[in-house]
Amino acid sequence: MSSQQHHRVAVRKARKLHEERERAIEIILEHPEKTRKAQAALMGIPTVTFNKIVADPDFETMRAERIAQIIDPALRETLEQGLLAASIKAVRVVDEKLDIEPTIHDALSTLKVTTQALGMANRKEAPQIQNNIQIAWLPTQP
Repeated sequence: MSSQQHHRVAVRKARKLHEERERAIEIILEHPEKTRKAQAALMGIPTVTFNKIVADPDFETMRAERIAQIIDPALRETLEQGLLAASIKAVRVVDEKLDIEPTIHDALSTLKVTTQALGMANRKEAPQIQNNIQIAWLPTQP
């Protein structure tokens, strides 16, 4: 094989890999609730191949770039602040309860707040985007 043929083969392989990564990103973003096995099936490739694509550091870079393109920076900041506020609230509940013997009610309260914080990223239904978002911050307890 000549060097030109090697170059064409390398370019075709790189293009195919890039297209596979793009397709995997689309499937993950469209179907985050599905398992990796189900996502691989949607792509029409074996789970092992799909996992290799997803484990590649270049894939993570591409995925982060795509998410940055999709999510409005102001909306992302609002979501991050909400997640931070919920996490801080969960830590406060735990700190308050460490001084006394915890009850099942305390554990459920902590679980509820933590679930709310984590649930922002793990919703099963498709997210709905609102153009007019209003956020009310409740005063913190002294």
